[in-house]
Parts: sequence; C-alpha cells; structure tokens
Amino acid sequence: MVLVFCTMIGGLALTFGGASQKQRDVARDVTAELRSDLAAQSGLEFAQRQLMLDSDWAGTGLDGVTLASGLHFDVQRLDAGGETTLQVDGTHGRSLARLEAQVLVEDGGGTTYGDKALVFLGRSLDLAHVHIHGDMLLADTTGVVDDWINGASGTGSWQPGGPPSIDGIDFDKFYVWDGTLFKYTDRSYSLKKGDQQQISERTQMPAWNLSSWAIDGPGKLIHDGTGGGSEDIEISHVHTTSTLVVISNPGQAIHIANSHIDGGIVIWCEDTWPIRDSGRNQVHVENCHVGDGQSPHIGILSPAADQAVENCHLTGFSMVRSLDKLQNDQILGQMVVVDSLDIENVHITYDPLIGSDPPSGISFPTSASGVTITGIREAF
Repeated sequence: MVLVFCTMIGGLALTFGGASQKQRDVARDVTAELRSDLAAQSGLEFAQRQLMLDSDWAGTGLDGVTLASGLHFDVQRLDAGGETTLQVDGTHGRSLARLEAQVLVEDGGGTTYGDKALVFLGRSLDLAHVHIHGDMLLADTTGVVDDWINGASGTGSWQPGGPPSIDGIDFDKFYVWDGTLFKYTDRSYSLKKGDQQQISERTQMPAWNLSSWAIDGPGKLIHDGTGGGSEDIEISHVHTTSTLVVISNPGQAIHIANSHIDGGIVIWCEDTWPIRDSGRNQVHVENCHVGDGQSPHIGILSPAADQAVENCHLTGFSMVRSLDKLQNDQILGQMVVVDSLDIENVHITYDPLIGSDPPSGISFPTSASGVTITGIREAF
C-alpha cells in the first residue's frame, strides 16, 4: 500500500513538474513575443525620425540596430508605384515580429541654403562692383539667425544668436544674375539686376567643427606654427593637391601667398572659440589658386579668423568670420560670412555640386521632412 501511494505521489510530481515547465516555456514565449513586438515598434519610430531628418533615408542596412536592452530591429525601405513601404523586423532571441507600414514622405526641401552663392549672417556689409550668379541670403535685421554653438563634449546645437546690431549695408553696382536676393526687412535695395524677396523663416549658421582637420592623414598638408609663439606664419610658393591646414596660436597672423592649393585651406581653431565675439587670427591670402572643385570641396574654412583675400581664384565651400577685404577675386561654389564683409570687384558663382556636398566638419541645416503613416499591419 505504501509502495502504491509513493508511486502515485511520484507520478503526480512528474505531471506537476511537466506542467510547470510548460507554463514556464509558455511564459518565456509570451515575454519574447512582447519584446520582439516592442523592438518592431521601436524600429518604426526610429524610421519615422530618420525620414524626418532625411527624406531619402534608405533603411538600417544589413546590420540593423541593436538597443542596450538586447532588442534588435531591421528596417527596409521599399519604393514602388509612387508608394513607400517600411518593413520592420523586431527580434528578441529567436522571436520575430514584423510590421509593414505604408508611409507618405514629403521632402522638406533639403538644405535651407538652396542655390545661394553668398550667405551673409553678420553686422556690416559693403559691396561694390559685385556680380552674384545664383541667390544671396541677407540677414539684414537682428533676431533672425541661429548660431551653431559647439559643446565641450563634442556635440553642439543651434541657439538664438546673430549679430547684436546691424551697423551698415551698402550696395554699389551690385548685380544678382539668375537669382534672387532673399532678405528679412521690407527695405528695397539698389540692385543693378536681380529680384528681391522678403522672407520670415529663421536662418541657421552651418554647424562647424574643425577638430578632425588637425589630425594628420591622407590628403592633408599640416603646417603647425604653434612653436613660433606669437611670430607671424608665412607660407608661400606652395603647390599641392592636398588640403593646407594651418594650426596657430591665438593672435598669430597668417600670410599665404603665391600658391596653388587644390585641396583648399583650413585655418584651424578650437571648436569652442566664440566666433561672434572676436577673431582668433588675422589671415591674408593673396595671389593664390585655392580649390579645384573636387572633394573635399573646400575653398577657405576659417570660421574664427578675420581676413583679407586678394587676387585669388577660390573654388569650393568657404566659411569665414569676416572678410575685411575681398578684392579682385573669382569665387566658384558657396560662401558664408559670419560677421563682416567688404567686397570690391568680385564674381561669386554658385556651384550645385559643391553646395550639395559640404566638406568634412561642416553640416548644413535642413528643412524637416513630413512623414505620415497611411497604413500599418502585422506581416508574417
């Protein structure tokens, strides 16, 4: 009798143990399914954000995205018949959840700089005998510009900025060929040729960070003048296909003359330098051919320096703090001026290849794209 009772108890224990194991397996399966569903939802939200930043975003690629929680998702974009479908696979362990979403993606228009040959974001402008082939953006009042502020951690953000005042805007024999002068005030400027259009949308300074240019590597010719203390840096008769990177101490004057520099010129500065407040260096470039229109598409990158450029041919994207003298020059590409600009006898022609592909260390602000989900379903 005791033996029979023990046998029955043992059978019940085995049955209960098996049932408990099945319950645990079911619970694990349900948890894995919930987590894979969460991964798929996270992937869909991620895709929406990416498409708002870039309407041409093509998906996560082969590696997908793995989150710190162990969730993983892959997003594929499929365009057919004028419709866009996002296929999102969320996984946790061996569990898979798949969503298909039909979305309407509206291009926000790309860079807000568009076809602008010259972008002026400063306080003082004097143009004489100047021909612009393309558009020009003129921030002719205060409170309409967001400055890019680099943080100590290597990140940055756009913050309300611009000049504290507009000290003067003077045009004399100024031509805007094949383009428009975009401005904020209702002032009518005296143009020899060209249309004028008043705008209201705020303008953002390009995001900039030149730290990578101070690291030696292919395509760079680095001139480090910091060992000279406060002595002027003199560079002349340089012929190179590389980008000339000049590293200096604050206050050092830099003179570049009679040179052919296909890769453009970078006047390095700390990414935390307050470019609105003061110039770090005085730079004079004369009798030079700078940039060749090829990557990295640099003319002169010098966001913290006050400079003069005379008798030069510049091809590429240029960003400067101020140009106290821009005289007898030919510029092909795009130029952004942060503080002040004095131009005489200059042609500036916009190049769409350069305008659509800024150099390393420069990012253009973009107009946000619109993303609307028109349909969604589970797909297995």
